[in-house]
Amino acid sequence: VSTQSTGFVRQKIPRLSTHQMNRFLVVLFCISYALAANIQNEYDPNERPNGESPDGGAYLASFNFTCDPWKNFTIINDAYYDTYPDFNGTYCPQNLRSPSGCGDFQGDTRNVSCPSRWNLKYCSHKIVLSSPQPVWKQVHLCAMDRIPQYQSIRPTLAPFGDLTFPPFGINRHRDYWAKLGEYEYVPPERWLHNTEHGFVVFLYRPCIEPEALCRIKQFILERPYDYTNSTIDPSNQGPFRWILTPYKDLVTKFALVTFPQTLFTDCFDEKDWNEFIDKNYRQGFEDLSLPGRYDHLFLGNSPCPGFEPRPNLCNSGYGSSSECRCRKRTNKRRN
Repeated sequence: VSTQSTGFVRQKIPRLSTHQMNRFLVVLFCISYALAANIQNEYDPNERPNGESPDGGAYLASFNFTCDPWKNFTIINDAYYDTYPDFNGTYCPQNLRSPSGCGDFQGDTRNVSCPSRWNLKYCSHKIVLSSPQPVWKQVHLCAMDRIPQYQSIRPTLAPFGDLTFPPFGINRHRDYWAKLGEYEYVPPERWLHNTEHGFVVFLYRPCIEPEALCRIKQFILERPYDYTNSTIDPSNQGPFRWILTPYKDLVTKFALVTFPQTLFTDCFDEKDWNEFIDKNYRQGFEDLSLPGRYDHLFLGNSPCPGFEPRPNLCNSGYGSSSECRCRKRTNKRRN
């Protein structure tokens, strides 16, 4: 009996030089960029979001690319608006088109002129309003549809007069929420989805001193890490959930917006702010820490140089630079 062995010839795989690797990465980047650019312009006019008109004529969210291109991290452009009309067959007017959705940038703060700038005021005056119940259902609307503005959900009592556009944490919004962090501007139609997920949205009146804004971000980054799991996602933990953006015509210098309540104040009072956050944080309709996909005009989530989080606060959410009352945060949800 004879046996025959089979031999395998080991071939040496040539290694790429640094120059060749760099060229390969450049080519790969160009291909990826071209594919991404094509996605923005290749829309199917025969494809429509699934859904019915709830009232007034609007597509209910179907979480597909047609409803909100930000599902694929794709900025919304004229090719999209020229392809998809709203539920009634009307195309979004040119002056209302935005990278977020039809009519979403009417409150854009980038064109606000600042003859002077304002600084922080350390005081302790605030007004807290509960989010009123919306006239319509809390539903998502597709990007080609305009979203009814806040006057439809006015508070019962308006301490600042006739509020027609107050920043509350409940109203209709887009399918995909904003990425955690600071923005040059992000519209309510996006961050309202963040409050639904338990975020705190920090709004400030335009024309703030840059150093004062750095101090606000320092305060935010001193908030504790989320260790407690949610009832929806067992792995739901991560950094403190926040959005920081300017807000045009804000009735006070600051507003801290959560799903249940909004704090209006001209004062930067760390203790008041922390107590409000401890009460209302992660009390949204859906307690989810999944990262957002909308990131147009995103500035980042890092501290300003010289304004790093202060270690003596122990990430407690209480105290000040000269006084620290540390405690372990549990993030327990209210029943």
